[in-house]
Amino acid sequence: MNGFGRFVIVVDWMLVVIVSVCGIAWTVLPGVDGPLTPSLVEFVKGFENNMVGRTTFVMVTGILLLLNVLIVVRRLRQSSYQRSLRFQNPSGEVFVHLGAVEECLTRRARESEDVHDVKVRIFAGTSERPIKVVVAVSLWDAPDVPSIVEKLQEQLKGRFVEILNSQDPVDVVVTLKRLVTKKEAKRKAAEPDAAPVESGFKGPEYPID
Repeated sequence: MNGFGRFVIVVDWMLVVIVSVCGIAWTVLPGVDGPLTPSLVEFVKGFENNMVGRTTFVMVTGILLLLNVLIVVRRLRQSSYQRSLRFQNPSGEVFVHLGAVEECLTRRARESEDVHDVKVRIFAGTSERPIKVVVAVSLWDAPDVPSIVEKLQEQLKGRFVEILNSQDPVDVVVTLKRLVTKKEAKRKAAEPDAAPVESGFKGPEYPID
């Protein structure tokens, strides 16, 4: 989130607190007994009857509404682009859906003899954060796992740059979920499939006597 976004959220919360306190004061104070209540009630009533006070309250409420609309519009715009990467060609803008790139990187990862299973997810970067390629992988049990992971990272990063010809920084984050042995894989492959569940309903058998 950039500086403008943080500023908008801070101001928004401040205005929410101010409007909430004013609303509670108008609603609760007239029915509360206490030594400070009369003066506070008079202040609230004076503020309510004062044209400047009413105008100020309307302006604060309008600013609050406008800020929330800006936040919603900004989030909608971000959500519309978060699953695509944008770049400029001489003939116009091009949007590449991240799902297409994820499929390519998944195929490249599965070409490695060290990979048992893999899932790739890409998160579009911003001006403050690089593009992030998140990889959840299961490897065949082998020595020197850090070297295998580093090799996989370099392969995926190189393939990403090759696809998009991008000069933007790319982080490849790998989560190793499992180390699978060949024996375990063969045992699971040899296990029979679960028997189908029979329905309790049985139709009529023909011929019927």
